[in-house]
Amino acid sequence: MGVQQSFLQLSANTKEQPFVRGNVTVIPWTVALHQGEAISSTGDRIIIQQEGFFMVFGQVLFQSPGTIMGHIVRSRGTSQRSTELLRCLQEMPQTNCANTCHTGDVSQWGLERPTRRVLNSRQHVANS
Repeated sequence: MGVQQSFLQLSANTKEQPFVRGNVTVIPWTVALHQGEAISSTGDRIIIQQEGFFMVFGQVLFQSPGTIMGHIVRSRGTSQRSTELLRCLQEMPQTNCANTCHTGDVSQWGLERPTRRVLNSRQHVANS
């Protein structure tokens, strides 16, 4: 019997409204697909339950004219200090404003290291 690969895919939760925290818009997420026991989700956090290598990928389609859009993937361990893992920014044109922004990385993570995904839809991006 082969080793089961764990994965977790999140999608925007269309039943909840985004909310603003400082200069970022936070998008509520819901689990779209889940397999295995190494990774899980609770609220807006991803919980690592088994140490190992994890591929993190983010892709968002933005459609707001004339602003800078993007997303940030952050990691926060047991301390409240966060580390920025991935960032993607796109300048949006005034017309035909449909841009996709994607990021990806493979990281080795230990136990209880949650990751939060935050989307920025303001003019200025917060510094980490």
